[in-house]
Amino acid sequence: MPRGGPRRNSGGRRPGAGRPPSPVLDYRREMQARLQEIVSPADVDAIVKKAVEQAAQGDYNARAWLAPYILGKPPEDVRLHHSGAVATGQAVDLARLTDTELAQLERLVGKVSDAADA
Repeated sequence: MPRGGPRRNSGGRRPGAGRPPSPVLDYRREMQARLQEIVSPADVDAIVKKAVEQAAQGDYNARAWLAPYILGKPPEDVRLHHSGAVATGQAVDLARLTDTELAQLERLVGKVSDAADA
């Protein structure tokens, strides 16, 4: 019997009775299958090694790409986009942040503070 009982498919999900198949999901599955046929484990190893080299040399994009794989995803995805300062690594003028950006920053600082106290 399928996981989760008879009303679920082999993946444990309820079948989408009455819903048309998702063209986006179908396309994503097709692209993933193609990539798995083309990109070998050795290719992946080479790509990751190159990214590690670039990150060690100070490449921001390589560090940003590797960090979630090494450190895990941050608890909250906070993006302060004021004048592109975060993307370029420049200082952010806190007086010019929007109320939403300030609230995000306060939540993030609170989480970091709570983690440090634990």
